[in-house]
Amino acid sequence: ARLSPRDYNDLLRKLDLRGITLSRVKFHVTEFSFSGVASYSFKEKVTEKRLEPDVAEILVEYVIVASSGESKIFDCEAEFIVHLSSKTGLTREFFSIYNRHSLPIHTYPFMRELLASLVSRSGLPALTLPLRTQLIGQQPATEK
Repeated sequence: ARLSPRDYNDLLRKLDLRGITLSRVKFHVTEFSFSGVASYSFKEKVTEKRLEPDVAEILVEYVIVASSGESKIFDCEAEFIVHLSSKTGLTREFFSIYNRHSLPIHTYPFMRELLASLVSRSGLPALTLPLRTQLIGQQPATEK
């Protein structure tokens, strides 16, 4: 059964975000001095670690690589665990929508903040990740 937007929004309002935990991070700087503008490649993967009627844990893995021209500046891998609960019941149908649409709104700001901190502490010039413009699983639009 497919959830209607109204039913999804009702369930979302009753959802309790218990916390977001950083479970793993790896940051490797390749190039400390670079010129020009950085470009980013961005991958993410969502895995439902635990899904029960009243509790869920979702693992979100991010891999971000920054480059300038042909030179890789850094790569960063991070995993966050999102802890959720609800007294009204959590279903696979709900999470098929939540994981693509709402989950990135909850986790991407954590990734941006983590990366800004890591970049600053490594001595690199300040870099800012772009805003999210696509859903999880959606391919980036090709430039024409």
